[in-house]
Amino acid sequence: MSEHVILLNSGKTDAYRHLVKFVPGDRVDVITERKYTPLYPHDANLHYVHDIADVTEVLDVARKLDSSSPITAVVSPSERSLPVGGYLRSYFNLPGTGFDVAWGFSNKSVMKSRLRSAGIAVARSLTISDIGRLVECGDDIGWPVVVKPVIGSGSMHTYTIGDREEALSFLEGPEAAWFRHNRYQIIVEEYIAMKGEYHCDAIIRNGRVVFSVLQRYFSPLLECTGTWGGSIMVDKTDERYTAISTIYPQVIKALGLKDGVTHMEAFWTGSSFTVGEISCRPAGGGIPKSILLKYGVDIWDAFTAASLNREYDCEASESIPGIVANIDLPVQTGRLVDISTIDELSSVDGFISADLAPVGTCFSEPLNSSSATGVVYARLHYDTELAEVLRQLKRRYHAAYES
Repeated sequence: MSEHVILLNSGKTDAYRHLVKFVPGDRVDVITERKYTPLYPHDANLHYVHDIADVTEVLDVARKLDSSSPITAVVSPSERSLPVGGYLRSYFNLPGTGFDVAWGFSNKSVMKSRLRSAGIAVARSLTISDIGRLVECGDDIGWPVVVKPVIGSGSMHTYTIGDREEALSFLEGPEAAWFRHNRYQIIVEEYIAMKGEYHCDAIIRNGRVVFSVLQRYFSPLLECTGTWGGSIMVDKTDERYTAISTIYPQVIKALGLKDGVTHMEAFWTGSSFTVGEISCRPAGGGIPKSILLKYGVDIWDAFTAASLNREYDCEASESIPGIVANIDLPVQTGRLVDISTIDELSSVDGFISADLAPVGTCFSEPLNSSSATGVVYARLHYDTELAEVLRQLKRRYHAAYES
């Protein structure tokens, strides 16, 4: 039987490009939303739904595609497509991550419940269907709290609420109105006092972690949307790397992933990690490319291969000495009319490369933690050099917008 692959995708621009490295484009059917049409070549087979998170709508399209040629694999690389992609695999009896596992990696309430049951440190939390219970939850958990939808990414619609007074004010605003009309439940969790927020990206094979990289965000994600952000690699001799390497296999076992790629966020409290959340898809922003530059391992290729039930050689070779930082350039809403050139930025200490948004790119609300006008990749010997690199970049970088 010839291959027939469904790509269920939203705005993940790398997904199609990597998939057609493995499968001819005429064997790929993309189910997406109409607003994402410009992300695909003119000859891509696009099929539109109003909402890729709507399982009934997506299944209706998938069944019609399957009737003409049996589906052999489903690739679902975005947070909103993960559960529906898992459902399609279960429905059509396809290899790969089924609905139950995908649900545990995408629904933050289910995820934390399963991790907590496995003895893994996570924030205390309550799950509610009515945002009006926010004050009650905060009183129960203890202030401050973080509130967000159980399914979401990029820190979108995620808020830190300091106390009862702030919560009462929040309930009167437009942010609370969004929760009232959103399809998903709401999770309210304790705010973790941390020394730093980290992410660990890994490749899983037969339930085992076979490759992983730990990086530290410059600042907690809730503090850096649209501003200077990014992350820097942690040396493998560091105690934090040892700590995360102990936790990671436990997390994978608790959530039941057999093969794939994961992106986990965790809070370092000074002596141990508290797991924030984890997803079974490639990270956003400049994280995958920073790993490719440093280790020669392509997280997107690994994810695509696992989705197609194929092998991927993830043997690492350190092509760049030292540690690599991926630096997000700040962004604001509007049409980009001017931006620094790569030549202007390349004189920064340790410069490796940069990816910049072209003039004419439009940025609109809501921005998320991966929103940027570009990413600069730099090599450092020690993480203490980061402040000087950022200082140099801020002197050289400029951008202009029109509304």
